[in-house]
Amino acid sequence: MRAGLHLKEFSLGKVIAQKDVVFSNSLIEAVNRTLKDRYLKDKRFVSIGSLLEFIREFVRDYNKRPHGSLHGFRPLEVLHGEIPDKDRFSYDVREASLERREENEKFDCGSCSIG
Repeated sequence: MRAGLHLKEFSLGKVIAQKDVVFSNSLIEAVNRTLKDRYLKDKRFVSIGSLLEFIREFVRDYNKRPHGSLHGFRPLEVLHGEIPDKDRFSYDVREASLERREENEKFDCGSCSIG
């Protein structure tokens, strides 16, 4: 990228899902929220080039991490053909939920009545 490049030189526009486009963009918006809230918050960049390199690293990192929405698979695993089994963790989740409930019922905080 050339020196002195400004954001106003890019043609960016705002579109609204279900109004300006007929499909939902909620999946990419979830990724955008992660990028903004977990990676870009409080960061400052000296150039567009440094920002672009940071975003490239974010994409590499994001695609290598397991995601709950993919049932514990990584985006790259899914991309390369491993189809998530949505029941993969259902037994463990159910068991953990029962154990938490049993453990929580052992304690009385005094501020509510159970039963």
